[in-house]
Amino acid sequence: MGLERIIDKAERDRAHADVEYVDFYSEALKQSAKFRQDYDGFLNVVKSSQMPLERSPDGLIKHVINEQMNTKEMYLDIYMHFIPPGKKSGKHRHLSEEVFYVIEGSGYDLQWDVKFDCTETIEFE
Repeated sequence: MGLERIIDKAERDRAHADVEYVDFYSEALKQSAKFRQDYDGFLNVVKSSQMPLERSPDGLIKHVINEQMNTKEMYLDIYMHFIPPGKKSGKHRHLSEEVFYVIEGSGYDLQWDVKFDCTETIEFE
């Protein structure tokens, strides 16, 4: 059984029509090779002195990991958010997951207008 019997001639002609030729795949291979070279120079351990502070609209944050810090982990955004007693962070929305740890004090987290009190104690052994 030849391809003529499986693929309609009109479809085959459309697939082979004159179109622009690109080199997306070969360019992606070059970018991947360059990334692997650059990756060796990225930070594997981030010292506290390398974690910059930022005064954001939501308050003071200290970046632990950020894609602009040239660390080997570049797909997470990890930061400490300093919220003074009696104050609050601003509202924000995003489509990714988010994890909160209250290191000191107490507070609550409002998700889709559902109040979640941070009163649980987590102990690590």
